[in-house]
Amino acid sequence: DWALQVLADHADDMTYQDLKTQIDDLDPEQQVQLVALMWMGRGDYEADEWNTALAEAKDNWTPTTAEYLIATPLVADYLSEALDMLGYSCE
Repeated sequence: DWALQVLADHADDMTYQDLKTQIDDLDPEQQVQLVALMWMGRGDYEADEWNTALAEAKDNWTPTTAEYLIATPLVADYLSEALDMLGYSCE
């Protein structure tokens, strides 16, 4: 069902629109960091590979970063996990 939800019309979903706007308003470099964090948190990279993750995310940056992140199930968990890996606390 999640895959179908991603394709749904979100014109009236204020939460979706607010999150998308917040991500879209970030500088591209900040968007790249979010993507790198997500990849790290889902296990694509280890903490000592942060620069590699950043480089890969930068090479693959597009103006649709918000949609990409929002469409990723468990994105919040991945971001939290990556921050923990890097020694930051979300609490």
